Amino acid sequence: MDSPVARADCSVAELLLPWLLAALMSAGLALVTIWPGRAGAQRDPQAEVQRRPGGAIRIPIPVPPELREGLSPAAPAPAAPPYYREREEGWFWYRSPAEDAKPPLPVPIPPAIVPPTSKIEPPANDPLQRLARQKEDLERLQALAILEPTRAHVAAYLEKHVALMEQSARFADAWQNVVWTTPEYDNTLQAPTGNAAYIQADVQSEELDQRLTEAAQGFGLMFFFRGSCPHCHRFAPVLKAFAERYGFDILPVTLDGGALPEFPKPQGNVDAAAALQVESVPAVYLIEPRTRTVAPAMFGYVGFSELAQRVDSALGEIAKQQNTQGLALNGAAP
Repeated sequence: MDSPVARADCSVAELLLPWLLAALMSAGLALVTIWPGRAGAQRDPQAEVQRRPGGAIRIPIPVPPELREGLSPAAPAPAAPPYYREREEGWFWYRSPAEDAKPPLPVPIPPAIVPPTSKIEPPANDPLQRLARQKEDLERLQALAILEPTRAHVAAYLEKHVALMEQSARFADAWQNVVWTTPEYDNTLQAPTGNAAYIQADVQSEELDQRLTEAAQGFGLMFFFRGSCPHCHRFAPVLKAFAERYGFDILPVTLDGGALPEFPKPQGNVDAAAALQVESVPAVYLIEPRTRTVAPAMFGYVGFSELAQRVDSALGEIAKQQNTQGLALNGAAP
């Protein structure tokens, strides 16, 4: 049987065991917290055991290396090597410091274009609107008179119609007055009509006759035809009368060997026709024998007055070629 003293020792041990375990755990946690900072410091024998207020004792507990590595804080980043060891960059290398990233500039948003809500109203006395209203009123009265042809409706339409006709007549009179009193607006001065047209035509005809008569003294006409061409037979009397009136010499040239009653002895100058590229007949060319310059006058059948106009036009073409090289006959003689 156990003695009372043994039983008392066991009771004390049972009471002190939890307290000792708690003290050991607290000391271990405190050591783990402060130990990494003091790993490289010189140990102080007097500091191995410290007494806390109230009689508590802090006992340092050694921590195994494998646990110390897991509990140590992260190692600091290695320092940058000195500049003289960076031989690849050279002595004069300049390294710009890292710039802080700047936020992108805001893109300005243009204001939205708002269409105008109101239209520009024309003036109250706008002539376009007045004229449009007159036309609309006339059409409305006309439609009413057609759909309901009563005496009142027809009379209203006729009244509006007569009023607009008088308005148009006043405009026409004003127009004519301005034209008659302003020469630059009078087209009858450039293209007269009536008796003035006959007078001007006579004057122009006299001037044309004088130019053609003078031109006949130094120019001739080449007449290309075929004996089998009916248009050539019809045109030959017109050309002969023209030449006799103004005095032109005519050189008839046949392309098929045939002759015409007005020109019984034509020449077969095929070279001249080839040089002038004559393809259709009858054809008349104006020629200046001295310089052997040629200008086409007409093709096909034309009347006397039109022939005179075309020969006069050919005279103008010859005049433009006096200082330039024109079409030559390449050996063809008039």
